[in-house]
Amino acid sequence: EVYYGDSTGDGPQADALTFVYYSGDPTGNGIALATAYFHRDGSNYRFMKTFPDVFGEGPVKGTTVRFLPGKARFSMAVLRANDPRCCPTGRASYTVTLNAAPGTGR
Repeated sequence: EVYYGDSTGDGPQADALTFVYYSGDPTGNGIALATAYFHRDGSNYRFMKTFPDVFGEGPVKGTTVRFLPGKARFSMAVLRANDPRCCPTGRASYTVTLNAAPGTGR
């Protein structure tokens, strides 16, 4: 899942926050999720960083990622104590820092 916005002042869709599902288990029995930030560099996007402290099963259905100066805000679905693995009912809100210097593209 990819969400585009402008947190740097570099124009519409200058920044992309992605939620990438991957198999972190060599047996193929588990799916992991990484949240990563990309910044537009000309006609391509350049990987900037991941956010290892973001946990959850993915963005809350219907969520919108809000791009703010140097940051992004979103909600993740998380498991509560008695939730079956398939159906998280909890929510966690995150604000992550994208860039240290808005307007610089770095």
